[in-house]
Amino acid sequence: PEALAAALAANAEAQRTWAALTPGKRRGLSHVVAAAKTPPTQARKVAEVVQALVEGDISRFGSPSRRKPRPSPS
Repeated sequence: PEALAAALAANAEAQRTWAALTPGKRRGLSHVVAAAKTPPTQARKVAEVVQALVEGDISRFGSPSRRKPRPSPS
């Protein structure tokens, strides 16, 4: 998405991390942004993705089947 491309162009650290990702991981993060239905949601998702790239931790955007299960309340 254009909004993500613009945000990456404005943040060198996020852009370096993006460049090191596999094509599948890039596609997944792009989908997170593209799936947003409203402009405010898309802007929030762009900010979340860029922040995750800066932190070097994109695991929060993993597929549900690969996430660790939450502990059941006891």
